[in-house]
Amino acid sequence: MRSTERSRIIFAVILLLFSVSIKGSPEFPITTDPSSQTSAAIYKDIVVWTDYRNGSTDIYGFNLSEREEFSIATGPSKQVSPAIYEDIVIWQDSRNGNWDIYGYNLSTQEEFQITKDENDQEWPEIYEDVVVWQDSRNGNWDIYGYNLSTQKEFQITTNPEDQYTPAIYGDFVVWVDERNCPTDIYGLNLSEREEFQVTADSVSQQRVALYSTIAVYESIGSGHGSVCFYNLTTGEEFQVTADPSGVLPAHFCPEIYENIIAWRDYRNDKYSGDIYGLNFATTQEFTITAPGIQAGPKIYGDVIVWTDYRNNNYDIYGCYLSSLTWSPCAPPPSEPLPFEEPPDVSYSVESVRELFTTILIVILVLILAVAVVILLWIKREEEKLPLTGPGEKK
Repeated sequence: MRSTERSRIIFAVILLLFSVSIKGSPEFPITTDPSSQTSAAIYKDIVVWTDYRNGSTDIYGFNLSEREEFSIATGPSKQVSPAIYEDIVIWQDSRNGNWDIYGYNLSTQEEFQITKDENDQEWPEIYEDVVVWQDSRNGNWDIYGYNLSTQKEFQITTNPEDQYTPAIYGDFVVWVDERNCPTDIYGLNLSEREEFQVTADSVSQQRVALYSTIAVYESIGSGHGSVCFYNLTTGEEFQVTADPSGVLPAHFCPEIYENIIAWRDYRNDKYSGDIYGLNFATTQEFTITAPGIQAGPKIYGDVIVWTDYRNNNYDIYGCYLSSLTWSPCAPPPSEPLPFEEPPDVSYSVESVRELFTTILIVILVLILAVAVVILLWIKREEEKLPLTGPGEKK
């Protein structure tokens, strides 16, 4: 057998083993481009994200069933923060000199503009035919909405303080509200046009997500943070987890789908975080850990996706929830650990000078050691030379 044929067989065997190992792994990369990909969203088999491969920020997508990647919005302007429902992908876009909300129909491959106000519209979310976002046209942040079927825009909040980062499911819209200071979670029933207050705590609530009538959000204060759960129908509220790291701001970015709540968790590493999840119906939890940062989980069906820094750039990873190991959930600590200041990484001129001197001394010592080794080798080679001259017999 020729050596080239033998090499091909060896390569094929290695490739086969590699593919089997990937298939058997519960986690899988969705993006592999060496630039960064962040802010994933998912609906059924379609994953979308913000992509930095072209020098700006674009919107790309991936079909999990067909294993195909595709571009959605590219160009010299910035496109960020995608959301998806059925065939409609929306995002915020800077092509007009401010942030507007744009959309794209995956079936018809048609792009369309949703907002045209000259001020900024950001953080879009979508459910069925309704798109919501935070809007700065009134001199503060308000929540606005748009009905894709009727093509009618409408204002949701009118309070003079800031309201931002909305979430929507069915007739309910919830958001972070600054009217009371610290921030609370408020909501509105779109059918009844009734506004209601979700939280009234003495600490700040941020990053709300919504599924059916269940809202999950970050609760941050007193040197710690936690993920909390609130039932809009029954008024039931409880703490899902507490952050023992003592690092602020502890952005958990909670997400909910059916009975599953997922969040970024700092219990193993106070400066990067892993993905943890809880089935509040069975009180079992799962963990997704890897070197670097795991953040921004999103769930649809049996698939969870997130932003991952294990490859020294931000990628989008995914995992089938049914393939994970679920274990009984430990109750959250009643008293979080005391606040701990992050290590001081500032450097004075004197400390930099001392560090440079130390490095220089180490380099000089290494050079001297190499020189000694070379001299000893030359001496040994000279001792091996024959003592007879050219043409003489030994």
